[in-house]
This record gives sequence, C-alpha cells and structure tokens, in this order.
Amino acid sequence: IASLKPTPVETADPIRASMLRPLRDTAWRYLGEALGRVITPTLAAEDLTMERLGALIALVREGEMGTAAMALPYFSVNGEVAQRLVARAIHEHIGGRKAEIVAGGAWAIEIWVKLAANENYPPLPRDLVERVLSALENGREAGLLSVLHCGRVLIQRGNLLDTDRSRIANALQTMREDWSYSVISLESRQSVVVSLVRAECVRMARALEDTGYSDETTKSWLEARSSDPLPEVRFALDQET
Repeated sequence: IASLKPTPVETADPIRASMLRPLRDTAWRYLGEALGRVITPTLAAEDLTMERLGALIALVREGEMGTAAMALPYFSVNGEVAQRLVARAIHEHIGGRKAEIVAGGAWAIEIWVKLAANENYPPLPRDLVERVLSALENGREAGLLSVLHCGRVLIQRGNLLDTDRSRIANALQTMREDWSYSVISLESRQSVVVSLVRAECVRMARALEDTGYSDETTKSWLEARSSDPLPEVRFALDQET
C-alpha cells in the first residue's frame, strides 16, 4: 500500500470527473484506515523498520491518504529519531486544510495516547498536546469534530495540565458563540454539522467536569443540552458514538 502513488483524475468530461474523484478519494481513505487500524498494529516489532516509517511518512505527505497517519504512532518504538519524525508528521496533519488530513492526525494522537499505556511505547510528546489545544482555540471548521473528540480523549486519559483544561474551557466558550443556531445560515456548510459540533462540545464539557474542572462555560453547555432543539445534542451524553 505504501508504494502506491495517487493518480490524478484525467478526463475532459466534468461530469465523469465529478463521479470518479469521490470514488478515488474514498478508496484512498479506506486504504489508509486499513494501514492504521488493521495492518500496522499486527506487525511484529522487528517489522516496524525505519525504512517502512520513511515510506509511510512519504505516503501521508502526498495528501491523498491522510487516514494513514493512524499508523504512525506504532513506529515510535524505534527510538528518539523515529519519535521525532512521527511527531512532526502528526503535527503537520493537525494543521492541515482538509478534514480528512486533520482527522488522520487527531486519530493518530488518540492511538499514541492509548499505546503509551504500554511501557514499550514513549509518552505522547507535549508538542502534540499543544497542537491540539491550539487547533481547538483556533476553531477552524476543517476537521473540527475530530479535534474535539481528540481533545476529549486527552482530558479523559489525564494528559492535560490544569492550565490546559482552562484553555479548552475558553475554546468551548468561543464555540458556544460561533456555533449558536442563531448565527449559522441554513444555506451554509456549517448548518450540516452544527448539531454534531454542539453535541461534541457537550461531551467535552462533561469530560472536564468529570475530571474536576467546572466553570460557567461547562455548566452552560450542560444546561443548554436539555433544551436544544436537535436530538443529537439533547442525547449527546446518552449515545457517544
């Protein structure tokens, strides 16, 4: 899979191109998920070579297979050089412009946090925690749902300082204003995901309170949940898929 190279959709027919491009993008997304969720986790330690890491980094930097970033944390067992290369590639993904690229980086961080519970793996670098916090504070729409979920995992896994949780609460306050139904146009792309973003904000507010952090922002998100007009938000704490 790592040896595959993306090919552009070459056709003079715009209708045909509009049909082929999503098919190609979907195929690349699934190949990336296969690498990250199934193939790389089953490799023996001696198979997680620097050569394969280099091929994987080259693949994810092509920009066509952002989901393959999920495979990166498994190579962090190869020492400090590998850890720096992996962290740098994930860092770039979180700052990506496409939702799929950002999601790949966010998923990679979640996987690294879980792997770090195993003594064979190094802890998640602080630089990546800062990257997630900055992405939440920036509030960019591309990949926001994935970044919100990643932030919640960091809260629940105890990877944050008290000051970090305060920064997340401040970001939640900004999102409370930016993702209010009253400011979202029905014709905008935001209207498609507004309820999902609000539901994830509710879950993050709950995660903060569960870890002992509570302020007016977390309380306001939890109180607003019961009267939210959309069921995704009202039942956000009952169904967390």
